Amino acid sequence: MTNAELQVTDDGQVRITGPLGFATAGQLLESSSDMFAGHDSLLVDLSGVTSVDSAALALLIEWLRMAQQCKCTIRFAAVPEKLLAIAKLSGVDDIIAGSS
Repeated sequence: MTNAELQVTDDGQVRITGPLGFATAGQLLESSSDMFAGHDSLLVDLSGVTSVDSAALALLIEWLRMAQQCKCTIRFAAVPEKLLAIAKLSGVDDIIAGSS
């Protein structure tokens, strides 16, 4: 299994690389627990994501919730088409696409 990586820069740029799904979402959630600290806004770049499943959507929704709790804005860029399709089927495409 290839791990996903999460990189956060001082200016609030977040880059995800690798597969984003059931096998990696838990690890990414754990490693993201501090990513909101010290930031008013975050931009999550998903252009390096190689594959997705519904766990990827769950992770993005959890990050939206965490951002709201921290009074931080979060936007998603380069959301994979498959992830947008899963979000649409789940009825939450507006909050994911609206963040892009």
